[in-house]
Amino acid sequence: MQTYYDQTFSKIDFAMQPIAKGIYENCIFNGCQFNQVDISKIEFSNCQFTDCIFTSPNLSLTAFKEVVFTSCKLVGLHFEHCNTFLFEAAFENCALQLCSFYKMKLKYCSFSKSTLQEIDFTESDVSGIVFDSCDLTRSIFEQTNLEKTNFKTATNFSINLASNKVKGAKFSADNLKGLLEFYKISIE
Repeated sequence: MQTYYDQTFSKIDFAMQPIAKGIYENCIFNGCQFNQVDISKIEFSNCQFTDCIFTSPNLSLTAFKEVVFTSCKLVGLHFEHCNTFLFEAAFENCALQLCSFYKMKLKYCSFSKSTLQEIDFTESDVSGIVFDSCDLTRSIFEQTNLEKTNFKTATNFSINLASNKVKGAKFSADNLKGLLEFYKISIE
């Protein structure tokens, strides 16, 4: 399998110019498009994706190891199809929509200043992570391990305390509404 080291890929539409299968280590992807592209069985290690657009790519056994997504748009990604061994990703200033992390261990992931709309965290382990200034509109937390997870600066989340592990989770007084919605309690 071909290995690509320390390379920069700029403004490539991988739907028009297919990405080569292989290992990408310490590579930078700037302004690239991965729209309905097959990136299965590709390993991205210590890579940076900046201003990239991902729309429903095939992630079957794709490896993301210490990867950073900055100012990217990610729609319809099923991260649970990835190779979960050493899965580690940081999302900074990103817009994620209709993505799924079903049953994944996300302890080594981070979400900062991002919009996470309609994201499925069902049966995932997000214990100890921080949703730093994230909008979690219509995201699903069901049978999710949220122990010691920090929601202090998160907004628009809705969490059923009875169906999730929440011991030690952190919330601010300003965002308690997201915990009480399931109980039909009005906060004024």
